[in-house]
Amino acid sequence: MKTTEKGRIVWRFFRAGGFDQVRLESARELMSLDKLDQKLWVALACPVDNVFFDRSTLSLIDTDNDGRIRPAELIAALSWVGKLLKDPETLLCGGDGITADAINETIDESKALAETVRRALKALGRGPSDSITVADTLSLRQVLSEKGIRRLRGGPACRWIRNWTIQHGIALLRHSSPGTNGRLPNPPRR
Repeated sequence: MKTTEKGRIVWRFFRAGGFDQVRLESARELMSLDKLDQKLWVALACPVDNVFFDRSTLSLIDTDNDGRIRPAELIAALSWVGKLLKDPETLLCGGDGITADAINETIDESKALAETVRRALKALGRGPSDSITVADTLSLRQVLSEKGIRRLRGGPACRWIRNWTIQHGIALLRHSSPGTNGRLPNPPRR
């Protein structure tokens, strides 16, 4: 993707499966998906079930719980995650964890997120500079629900769990793009 002098985005394409598809190689391109004409999207909906992708991640992106992820939901997830990271390229680094230091603490919501990560790491018996993973967040959600803490739905911790899982899912998307072996790690067991 290039940007012209007038700020217009020039997308790059590749051909696969008989379709021209947009090449997404940087976080800047992911963050700009809202500017891509949806007529150029290969699909305008993705099922949450029966795809080779972590179902729990997909269900968290599916905010209206209709069993399908639509462009508006993906764009909203990307926008939210992009603004909360110091460097959105973190989305494409691989691995399945994030450190509190990767979070942009210049806005209130991200300050709360970074503090939640630090507390979660402490609860897991790890240091503040360690990474927290999707599996860790799912484990914490399970522990909290077992302890009867039900106020998480809609609260900051729940939003953090939801959106961190979205971030991880986007990293998985990067691993399945052209030029990689196309394989994704096995999704966590429920």
